[in-house]
Amino acid sequence: MKVLWFSPTPVNYSEETWAHNGGGWINSLQNIVKSIENIDLGIVFESTQKLEKKFVNEVCYYPIIKDFTLKEKLNKSHQNSMLINKAIRIIKDFKPDVIHLFGSESWYGLLVNHTDIPIVIHMQGSLPSYYNARYPAGMSVWNKIVSTKTTLLQKLMAFRIDRTFHKNALQEESILKANHYFMGRTHWDKAIVNFYNPEATYFECQEALRDSFVNTKQKWTYKVVNKIKLISVISGPLYKGVDVILKTAQLLKTHSSIDFEWNICGISNSDLIESVYKIKAKDVNVNYLGVLDQDVLKNKLLNSSFYIHPSYIDNSPNSVCEAQILGVPVIACNTGGLRTIIKDKKTGFLVPANDPLMVAHLIEKMWDNRDVLEKISSAAVAQATERHDKEIIKEQLFSVYSQIIKFNMSNI
Repeated sequence: MKVLWFSPTPVNYSEETWAHNGGGWINSLQNIVKSIENIDLGIVFESTQKLEKKFVNEVCYYPIIKDFTLKEKLNKSHQNSMLINKAIRIIKDFKPDVIHLFGSESWYGLLVNHTDIPIVIHMQGSLPSYYNARYPAGMSVWNKIVSTKTTLLQKLMAFRIDRTFHKNALQEESILKANHYFMGRTHWDKAIVNFYNPEATYFECQEALRDSFVNTKQKWTYKVVNKIKLISVISGPLYKGVDVILKTAQLLKTHSSIDFEWNICGISNSDLIESVYKIKAKDVNVNYLGVLDQDVLKNKLLNSSFYIHPSYIDNSPNSVCEAQILGVPVIACNTGGLRTIIKDKKTGFLVPANDPLMVAHLIEKMWDNRDVLEKISSAAVAQATERHDKEIIKEQLFSVYSQIIKFNMSNI
């Protein structure tokens, strides 16, 4: 069986092309696929560098070089056409039995109109929903325009970025309607597929986690402390909820006697949000740690009292799954696919989205409740260990590929 991936990252092409600490979950999934003897894997990824096709550990890598002129950069439909032509040449070269696309938001999904090879889209997020939640309460694109914390280039690009986000969301809707096979892991991504394409076939397949979190014997234990440590792992988009962290920290600082510190991993600042809401991180015990090595992050998690996930919209964030498999008690906004991976008050705590007061309340109420937190921790480890079991994921993925190829053969 020959499987061709279209990946948002270069996976293991080389250390220079993909510096993400630990490689990310697609790297982990690749290691699982490589353990299946009768699968030959090819991986396509985009690059602005002049890279060549090559084999790495028996995986064939195909860089698609994005070498657009300025005029081409301003014409997205022309860009898509050029990228699709390059992809078709790769498909003809590799001759896959099935094509596996990561994410429904990329131009990759347009390939369904240009090849007879069956395509399965691995759901990640979903831009139509993300677009709706792209700004925190009380914010709009104008905050980027008028803020003294944004550069001139950021101001000039603000409206263009917003329009591009909207166009990409519309493109994703057409991709969801046009494709036939999808795989996902939450009630949310299944609902999205069913809404846009009731005739599509949806398969369940869980995500792989980084080895540092899956293979470790270290687990979270309750600690009696004078200062509690909170931790969140987020990225740059505003819908990831850094404002919720700052607002919650301000509530704790102002109205609670709890001594705490809150570490934010993944970003180095949030100057715009701080200026809009008039909350300085340093004044509310919040620290920006930037991107951390996976082992450093693991140790930070193990030494924290809670993992807080503040996102306005999400599917099944790996940061939450990694915290759960270590046993760190999780408080997360009940949005997107979170209620699939967290059973409220059993394997974690769910609060309404954009509700800093409820987050602060749970932290204050639960931080010294050892019995409850230890039960939550133990149940979360059991749930996440089963959900991210490599052998189960291997069986799920091979079954998906086999069924799709069988369906396709029966329709020829």
